[in-house]
Parts: sequence; structure tokens; C-alpha cells
Amino acid sequence: MIDGLNALDFNVVVTVPAAGNSAYFETLREKSFATYVLPYGWWREGVAVDDAVVAKFARIIADEGVQVVHVNTIVLREPLVAAQRMGVRGIVHVRELIRHDDALLKMIGEPAEEIIGKVWASCDRLIANSKATLESFSGPGREAALVYNTVDFEQLQHLAMPRDLGALRVGMISSNIPKKGIGDFARVAQILQETHPDITFNLIGPENQHTAEISRKVAAGELPRSLKILGYRETPAEAVAEIDVVLSLSSFRESFGRTVLEGMAAGRPVIVYDHGAPPEFVSHRETGFVVPLGDTEGVAAAIKLLAADRDRLREIGTRAQKEAVAKFDRTAYVEQMRRAYDGLAKTPEARQVTLPARAELTAQPRSEMKIAYFSWHFPVPSETFVLNELRLLKEQGFDVRVFCRQSPHPDFKPDFEIEWERVAGPDDLARRLVETGRTIVHSHFVYPTVTDMVWPACEKAEVPFTFIAHAQDIFRYRNDAANRIGEVGRSKWCKKVFVPSRFHRRYLTSRGVPERKMMINPNGCDHRLYEEGQRAGRETRPFRRIVAIHRFTEKKGLIHLIRAGKLLEQDNVRIELYGYGELEEEYRTAIAEEGITNVALCGPVKGREAMLALYRESDLFACPSVRASDGDMDGIPTVLMEAMAAGLPVLTTDLSGIPDLVEDGITGLVCAATPEAIAARIRSYYALPDPAVAAMIETASERIRNSYNTEHLVENLVRVWAGETIDLMIVSWNNLPQTSEVIRRLYKYTELPFHLIICDNGSDAPALAHLIELYGEHDNLTVVLNRENAMVGPGTNICLSHGQSDYAIYVCGKEGMTTQYGWEKSFVTYMNTHPEVGQGGTLCYSPSYLFGRDYPKAQALWDKFRNRGFALENPDRSFSHVQGGFFVLRRKMIDEIGGFSDDVPHNSTDVEFSYYVESCGWGLGEVPGMLSLFNKTRPGLFHRIDEHMGALHPPMIEDLAALDAIARHKLHHCNACGQQSERFVDLDGAASCPHCGADRRARAVHRVLAESILLYRRLPALGVNVPPAIEPFWREQFQGRICSSDELGQELAAKGQSDFADQRLQLVMLNDVLGGEASADDRILREASRILAPGGTLLIAGSLADSDFDGRLGALGFGEARAKRYASCVSHYDWLPVLSYTKTGEGQ
Repeated sequence: MIDGLNALDFNVVVTVPAAGNSAYFETLREKSFATYVLPYGWWREGVAVDDAVVAKFARIIADEGVQVVHVNTIVLREPLVAAQRMGVRGIVHVRELIRHDDALLKMIGEPAEEIIGKVWASCDRLIANSKATLESFSGPGREAALVYNTVDFEQLQHLAMPRDLGALRVGMISSNIPKKGIGDFARVAQILQETHPDITFNLIGPENQHTAEISRKVAAGELPRSLKILGYRETPAEAVAEIDVVLSLSSFRESFGRTVLEGMAAGRPVIVYDHGAPPEFVSHRETGFVVPLGDTEGVAAAIKLLAADRDRLREIGTRAQKEAVAKFDRTAYVEQMRRAYDGLAKTPEARQVTLPARAELTAQPRSEMKIAYFSWHFPVPSETFVLNELRLLKEQGFDVRVFCRQSPHPDFKPDFEIEWERVAGPDDLARRLVETGRTIVHSHFVYPTVTDMVWPACEKAEVPFTFIAHAQDIFRYRNDAANRIGEVGRSKWCKKVFVPSRFHRRYLTSRGVPERKMMINPNGCDHRLYEEGQRAGRETRPFRRIVAIHRFTEKKGLIHLIRAGKLLEQDNVRIELYGYGELEEEYRTAIAEEGITNVALCGPVKGREAMLALYRESDLFACPSVRASDGDMDGIPTVLMEAMAAGLPVLTTDLSGIPDLVEDGITGLVCAATPEAIAARIRSYYALPDPAVAAMIETASERIRNSYNTEHLVENLVRVWAGETIDLMIVSWNNLPQTSEVIRRLYKYTELPFHLIICDNGSDAPALAHLIELYGEHDNLTVVLNRENAMVGPGTNICLSHGQSDYAIYVCGKEGMTTQYGWEKSFVTYMNTHPEVGQGGTLCYSPSYLFGRDYPKAQALWDKFRNRGFALENPDRSFSHVQGGFFVLRRKMIDEIGGFSDDVPHNSTDVEFSYYVESCGWGLGEVPGMLSLFNKTRPGLFHRIDEHMGALHPPMIEDLAALDAIARHKLHHCNACGQQSERFVDLDGAASCPHCGADRRARAVHRVLAESILLYRRLPALGVNVPPAIEPFWREQFQGRICSSDELGQELAAKGQSDFADQRLQLVMLNDVLGGEASADDRILREASRILAPGGTLLIAGSLADSDFDGRLGALGFGEARAKRYASCVSHYDWLPVLSYTKTGEGQ
């Protein structure tokens, strides 16, 4: 076959499932363009197509530029599936008479007609190796090509013709199994043993139990000694050389009959049954003999005839050879193959193929969920995180039941209704899970809670489970050795392993927990419970008092705090420790022996009110955590969350998961756990300016409300338990390096259940093969091979049609990069809390069509927009749009209004759709934690990015190293110049960039401007005290004047006003201008009001707004303030917000 295809000038790429026969494999290598060993199986009942094998074939097709896939049997499916997915032609070379092959039918497990239909559906052309096969597979609309098999004529034709004299040698060459007719062969020998004892019957082929039985019967005299078992011969020529007459006596229908053709090619008469394909080759009594199936007497009669007339034998043999050469030699074979291949190498017609996700992605209705919590002890007053989760689940109407081993607090009752019961062990728990119909089990703490109870119980009950790791259950050395967490996480019943922090994720990965199973979802804190601990003016730090409330254990590191007190005696700082524990006496001894006078042990806090009072009356909360000698350490201490929620700044260490909560100088203070480091950081805290502390308090409180919000965290749990996916959508076209990186990151960083849907718009072979490989690897992936470029908008609609999730997130297949675990959770949380928003992402604008009145004249595709009357009815309304590249859609909205426009399929498709969304009454929203910009937007990504943004568009591949480092807080990043450095200068002060000199203020002002709608319009503006580092940027963006506050003050004092005409400007920026004499401030503000046009913007940096200040500006015709304050541990922005006011009317 390879020789025939080579003769057609094809480059033949061969795949074999194994290379055990090295000589055969070497021959294939010599004859083929390329040769692959690729293990693959046959079509068998109950065995699905192996998508991983399909992917390997697809890769070969791509790498070798294959245009046609030629499969040599109907039982190989994967190569043909790969051909269809890759958009190349497929040929099935049929060699099976499926209607008559009971063994094959049984193996496949389907009726013959269904098999034939599937074979035709799997290919573009079907080749039959005989007329018998052709008839079996042909039918209306099904025209197969006929290509007879061929043999090695060159060697066979050079064999000597049958002998004139000597014993006649009758032979059969076969695999020597019963269906090949070895029994009939033996019976023919028996028939002729009396009349023709000189005829030998040579059975050639592998020796097996069947040939052994024949040999036994010959030796026993049950069969004639003329019956010889010759064994296997290496080549057909060697086999045929030992035969004068060839028999083919198969009891099943042969689809071809190779040995018949080999005998004819060597000039041997052949005798065949009138059954299957062999009679096609034989002209009765001309080139051989055709006898009825099973007619061994007829076979014997033909042999007698040939034995009696050797001349006739040679004549028949000669005619057989000539006919075989004419009909079946290489020339004939090549011509038949040429006709079969005609037109196949041309580009196939586009045919969309959808590869649906193999995973079950239908969520369980929340109303059907029956949740079990298991706790070793329940209820426990101190485990507020457990109680808060249960309370919220019950409030939301879930069926929740708690199981526990013990209830050691009989006098404590939760403040909500909850059922709980004790169980004796894992078998008892398993029984009760089944009896109560639980559908999911959740637990806190790994060891022994999950290891000894939940895991074995759920395995036995076959109920899925989740759990969250904490601290001592995984960190304490003896628990680390006993908890078997890698095995637990790999259990098929383990649905998800929740972890409190990035550190926990890395720690458990190193212990064998699959990364795909983990999700960062810490314990929550109800910030409302601690609001009474807040106090106004905390930033002034009036008490010189530091408080610590802990159990007195080694891991709390309190001995270092005590000794830091000694170093702070001259600083008028008092440290008070509240709590109890085994180390209390050690602490008292240290205080006494070391003469520490400003540290006191105050005993346990007596109730919640007393704790809140301590929070109100202290300047700082200390938690200098360390790893204890037994391995135990804090995860994320709940007391830190509580203090931060109460507005009390915290000091801690960078141990374990704490850095996720407390970032030095941003949400608290971080130092090493040594007395010297603690004392130094406390001194620096008291040296900070008040705005720095105020910013720290505000940012810490926001961190608790946003990242440790119990409602949001429980919602994540429920989505996992119910299997509620989010749809991630990619429209791809080539760009293999970028697309593969986009997808790799999605699978690495996405933590909630998701369904990835890719609409490929006709990518080239390498990109297509990669998608098929991904499909083989991931069961939650749907790939639509669209074959043609439907563009972005319609391609997104195709993705939407294959999803069912409540939210669908579009990710640009070229430049939509993720950098943080759980990036998608901010999308879900935002949409959950903003039900009026139908589309969320980054809100952008175009200076050309900012207002409704601009659209008809400035938007090139305006005539194709839907609902155009909306802009005409709102001419003065400013319009933004959700930037394409990364955005979320609400399924409910799509079901209501439809998707993207087919008339605006690519350019401006995001603008048209956002406009359409608003025109239909849905809102657009700004999703936190992400940033998507047009790739030509300036200032670009690096001028707006910080570590909180985990979903980004449009980074280039070369940008990712820096973006990953930003996401991991590994460097400092200046948004003013867009460069990174190891460290800014003077972090407790100006935090200046070593590249451009930009300080906190410059970076804050630059980012406010970058995110505004003021740029790229060359608006007339006045900039007062523009930070030097961004002065070039200001001059590029605005026309007008830059001056210092002194220059402006002198001008106003001398002339009463500046040279600007009334209402001349669109922007005035006052940086570090206000805060001096009231009269001077009023004069400057009145001037700003005079020169700003209605709708103009006043930016004020370096000042705090209060009701009096806002009232003064209101009297001057300004609207309410919008304050922007950024908090970042990589960019270190101004502690004070940048205030923005819009001129709305005439001042008084």
C-alpha cells in the first residue's frame, strides 16, 4: 500500500500501535516520509473514543502537514476523528465483511447497519478491498471506490512453476485457526489418502494449539501422514514455493483472500470456496476452481483432476498468473488508488464541528441541596467562623445538619436554629449521611476531623465532601505526618480543598494536594460586629497604648513583644497583654527578671464589650506570630481580622497566610519576630504622619469588608457544592503562543467551577491541533471548530449558545491574561451584588463620541447600531462602554435582549453592544480586580496596573514576567513611568521611584487622570504645583498653563484674578495648594469657579474633604466630591485621596 501511494507521488506518514517487529518497522521507515509509534486501541463495545489519542493524531496531522488520513480498517476511530477535527479528508479502507463477521459484531456491540452508517459518517471516502466488501458497504447515496489489495509480484513471479514430476504438493497458507478451514483441509487429505497417497498436504502458518492437535492426530493415525505441519515462513514467496496447488477453505467470508492472489501470482492453480471475496479472483476451470462452501469432496475432485494432468495444472497456473498480473499487480493497484484519491487532496469544504465538554456541567438546584457540616466539637463559642457560616446558610433557607463527635459546651447554644447530633465514628457518620439524604459534607480542620471521620465516611457513603485547612491541623509536625492530606485531596469524593491563603496553597501543593482541587477561600469576619470598636481620630494615636489579646502559647510570639517593651520604655509606650495559657508564668518571670516596667499581663478579656472597649482605647494591636517548636503556627489569626474591622491598626509578622491580610504600611505593620524589629516598627508607627495611619485604617477595614466578607465567601462554598459553573468564552484565531498561554493561565488560576468554551474561527493546523490536545486533557472544555472567521461578536454568540451558566466571562484569546488565583471571584461577587448590571468590566470611553450627540457623526458604524434613538433622545448624556478583551455578561440579560450584533461583528462590536445594553435598560458596571484596555489606549496597562488586578487585557507575552511579579508583590511598580524597581526610596515617606522620581502624590494624580475621561482631548487646563515627575505627561495632554501655588497666589493678590477668561477652562488641578490661610484658600477656589466652564473638573490633591469644605465648594457652584484613594503595596500611592468636583452652576 505504501509503495502504491508513493507511486502517486504522495508523502506517506505511517503510524503503528507498536514496533515489536523491528524488521517490519524498519521497512516502514524506509518506505515512508515519517513513521510514528502511537499506541491506540480498536473500536470496542462500551469504549469511548479516546480524545487523548485523537489529540496525538491531530498533532501528527499538524506537524507533518497531512491532507488526507487513510485508515486501514473500520475498527480504528481516533485517526478519522482527528481528521474531521483538523478539517482534513478521511478515508476508510474497508477490509471487513461486517454483516457476516459475528466476532467483530460482538466486539463492537452494535448492529451491522449502525456500524456501516457510522463508518460512512466518519470519512469523506470509503475504499473497499473487494467487490464483496463493496457490496456490503454500498447503498443509496453511498458509492465506495474499489481498490483490490496487491501482493509482492516481483518475488512471486520469479518462483519456479509447479513441478512436472514428483508428488503433488497441495497447500494452505493461513493463520491456522478453525475459521480459516484447517479442519476441511485435513478432511480433504483424508479423502485422498487411499486413492492418492503420494499427494502431500502442507499446512503453512504459525504453530498453535490447533496445529498441535492435528500433529497429534497424524501421530495417532487418525489423520494421514501426508498431512504436514510446516510452520511459519518469513515471506509469501517462501511459503508458496513449497506448494503446487493453493487452497482457500475459510468457513467465514473473507473480505479479500491474500494467499489466493499470492498463489496465482506465482503461477499456482487455486481452489476456493464460493464464499466471500476469493471467488472474485478465480475463473472456474480457467485459473482455478470454485467449489461450494464446505464441499470437501469437490475440493478433492479438483485436486485429482490436477494431479492427473500436470500439463493442465501448468496451463491453469500460467493463466492465473497472467490474470493476476493484469488485474492486481502494482500498476493496476496504483491506478485504482489514483481514482479513489481523485479530488481528495483539495481543501475540504468548511464544516463546523462541535466538541462538547465531557464533564457533567449541570448544577444541582440549590433547593435540592442537603448540606452536612461535621465538627469534632459542636457547638464551640470560639469557632465563630463555623457559626457565622451556618447562620448565613440557615438564613438563606438551606437544609443544613451538623454532625459532631462531642459537645463539650453544654451550656452554649447558637443564636440561630440548627440541628446537630453526635456520631460514634466514621461508619456511624456514613450511615447517618445516607439516612438523612446529605448531598455534600463540609468540614473545618483536616486532622483528625477530615482524615479520621469525613474522608472515610464519605468514601463509604459515596457522598462528596469539601473542607478547609486551618493551622495546627496541617502545620504541627505530628499532624502533618498523620493527616494524609495528599491522599484525601486526591479522593474522587473530595470536591474541593479550601485554603485560607496563598501560603496554604503552596504548602498543601508540596504535600500532594492537586492544585486544581484547591481554592483560596478564607474564614470570614462579620465586620458589623466590631464597628463599636471604632473611634474617630484614631490616626492621632492618643493613647500610646498597644494591646494584644491571645492565648499564651509559643506560636503567638508574645515573649518577643514583651522584650520589645523593654526597648520602648523611653518612648512612653505601654503594652498590655490579655489572655491566658501555659506560658503565662514564663511571661511573668521574664517581666520581673528583666525589669520591664511598661508591659502588663491583664488576664482574660471579660466579654465582648470589654474587648471592644480595649479596641477603642488603644493605638495598636500586636500579634507577633512565630512557628512553634512543634511546628504549629497561625494560619490567618481571627483576632487580626477583628481588630482591623474595629479600625485598630495591627502589627504582625509575615508568617504563613498573614501577608494576604496584612501588608506592611498598607493594611497594617509587618516586621520580623524579634524584640528589636518589633520595637523599631512601633517607633516608626508613631512617627508616621496622621494621613498615613488614617489611610491604613481605612484600607484595612476595606480589606475585611471585601476579601473576608462571610456572605461572599459562603456564596463561593455554595457554588462549589452545587457545581455552579461560570462560562469562560474565548474566540480564537491562530496566535498559538498567545492563545496557549491564555488558556494555560485560565486553568492554573481559575478556582470556581467553570466551563471553558472556545469558538475557533478557522485557525491554522498548529493552533487547531493545540485546541484538540487541550480538549483531550480537559473534560470541562467545549470547542467549536467554526472553520470560518465569524469575527469576535458572532463568535461570542456561538460561545454563549453552548453555555448555561448564570455568568459568562469573555476572555480575549490573544491578550486576555490572568495572574492571580481566584481572579474570577471578583466578577461573580460584583454581579451578585449589582443585579441591575448586565455587562461588567472596565468602563472606557472614546473622546470622539463621548456624548449622545456625538454618535451619529463620529461613530463610523452608527447606521448599523441597534436602538439608535436612545442616543438621539439623550444628546448630553456621556456614554462609556465596557472595553472588549475581558468582560462578564449576565445570562438573564442575554436571554432577554440577545447577544452581539452580526452587523457590527468586529470593529466597534464592544461599543455597539454596550450601547445596546444601556438602551435596553440594563446597566454597565466596573468590575474590581481586573483591567481591560484597548491595545492602543494611552496611558496603557502599566500606567494603571496594581497587584489587585488579576485579569488583564492586553498584555503581551513579554509583559507577563513583570505582571506576575506585580501580582506576587515581588517588586515596586511606578505607574507614572511604567517601570519596576526592587524598592522605592523612603517607603514610610515619599516612596520615590528611582527611575523617574515620582512620589506617592505624583503616582496618585497620574492614575486619577489615566482613569478619567479628560485625556486625549487637549482640554484647556490650569495645573498648580503639578508634580515634576508627571509634568511632561500633563503638557502632552492639556493646553494651558502650569504654575506654582506661590505664583498663582501672588497673581490673585495683585490683580484679583488670573488672565483666563470666565468659563475658559475644562480642568483645574490644585496640588498642595489649600490648607493655608482661609482667605487665601477662598480666593483660589473662587478663581477656580470663575475660570471653569460648566461641566469642568476641579481636582484637589493634598487635602481632605469634610462637610465644611464641601459646603464652601457647593456655594461656588461645584457638585459633591468624588474621592479616589488607591492602596497598593507595589505602587505606594498618596495617603490622601484625590478629590474631584464637577462645576455644575454659577457660584455665589
